[in-house]
Amino acid sequence: MKEITTIKDYVGNFKRAPFIFVGSGISRRYLNIEDWTGLLKKFADLINIDFQYLLSTAEQNLPKLASELALKFHDEWWNQEIFEKSRKKYRSECLDRDSSLKIEISHYIKGCISNLTKDDALLEEIKLFKKIVIDGVITTNWDNFLESIFKDFKTYVGQNELIFSSPQGIGEIYKIHGCSSQPNSLILTERDYDSFNERNPYLAAKLLTIFTEHPVVFLGYSLQDENILSIIDSISSCLTSENIKKLQDRLIFIQWNPDVDEAQFINETISVNQIRIPVKSIIVPNFISSFKALSQIERKFPARMLRQLKEHVYDLVIDSDRQSKLYVQNIDSDTENIENLEVVFGVGAINKVAGAGYKRIGRKDLIENLLNNKQLDSEKVISETTSELVKTTKYFPFFKYLSETGKINGDLITGVTDARIIKHFEDSKEIDFYEPKISTYKKKKQEVEKEKLSLTKFISKYSWKVFLNVFPYINREFYSIDDLELIIKEHYSILGSNNTNEKNSFYKLICFFDWLKYYKK
Repeated sequence: MKEITTIKDYVGNFKRAPFIFVGSGISRRYLNIEDWTGLLKKFADLINIDFQYLLSTAEQNLPKLASELALKFHDEWWNQEIFEKSRKKYRSECLDRDSSLKIEISHYIKGCISNLTKDDALLEEIKLFKKIVIDGVITTNWDNFLESIFKDFKTYVGQNELIFSSPQGIGEIYKIHGCSSQPNSLILTERDYDSFNERNPYLAAKLLTIFTEHPVVFLGYSLQDENILSIIDSISSCLTSENIKKLQDRLIFIQWNPDVDEAQFINETISVNQIRIPVKSIIVPNFISSFKALSQIERKFPARMLRQLKEHVYDLVIDSDRQSKLYVQNIDSDTENIENLEVVFGVGAINKVAGAGYKRIGRKDLIENLLNNKQLDSEKVISETTSELVKTTKYFPFFKYLSETGKINGDLITGVTDARIIKHFEDSKEIDFYEPKISTYKKKKQEVEKEKLSLTKFISKYSWKVFLNVFPYINREFYSIDDLELIIKEHYSILGSNNTNEKNSFYKLICFFDWLKYYKK
């Protein structure tokens, strides 16, 4: 009992429940899935390729080895009789030279869920695992074991789903290296890792709140795991040297060692960005005490309910015209889906809260709606939101809402009486509203206009910083509105960064996209 109390104290001195960060050690423990080396060897043996030859050729670099194996596997998969059944079932998912290997690995891993351990001690751990109190899960594992443990949690697969969606930060599983349910999402080959690392800063920005507001408990990882160190490194790069201290003692590694008799508590450090961050390490003979401790963390409402409330309360508050329904039921009840409830949190008269809804909407809400179609009422955005924003904000999405309400008539705005909105329209309909104000970039106009490059090639040639300042000059014959939207979505995490200049330029870029799509078209 003392051991459980000590573990609980280690993670319980925070205001929020922890996130768990789950690695391959958990899959090996409960599903007997091979480690990465073993998995690659299994599929090399399947097509009679000498694994040791591949390993030495790749100089022990496993992503590089996976790339070489995928290349050899590709031809075998398309021609050998052993894979005929898979070809018929999955040929439409074979999108590139890496896909066939990913398809077969995914098929194998999906089958491993039936290999659930029959060991009584491990089954007891799994039983306790299901009871732990957490806000969410981050994992690099490809199997669906965690979904079977946390059945009420919503799952996001891969970097793209996490970066381009609007997760609520509670009651969710983030499978950042992909999932066997989507073979092409697997981070497996050298090319996959290059792409993952390129976007790692955007993923890190998305995870930043989790790491600075929650304790993060690592299961199935070592302190030297390269994936973990890379992510922590990217997260720390989003923080100032002052704020990086917020990570101190929030990172807790629970590591299994069958050779110890009882839990050992060790204070260690990891080095990122040349800064040493103190972490807590717990060495355990099994996970029983750890899971019991995590199950005793107090929280009033289930994570599933909190996530669903967060998803739906926003829509309720901003829309005062909906006909409300009132339900009374046990807060833990599963008999009624929370989507049927309409809830307002706060103190005071409900009509005052609802009535102020659209006036409380900010620039980021309009951007979210612009990019992800959250279905705001465009008429109310113009009459209530814009009339507030225009007083203090220069760059915010504007033309989408004018267009959807039919208020744009050629070069004129109609049906609007607010003088500030009319002036904003007159200013923002001209291209020079989006052009750079710094002479260094203004001088690049002729040079940029002559370039015949797509947006990605332009960024590659000139740099992201230059692009953020000269984008109005780029020849629009060489890119589409969809291309611009993709660039914005890929870099969306900038809006959560501490770089004010970059963030302001990015707001301007978003408004330029809004102008192109809903005015210049």
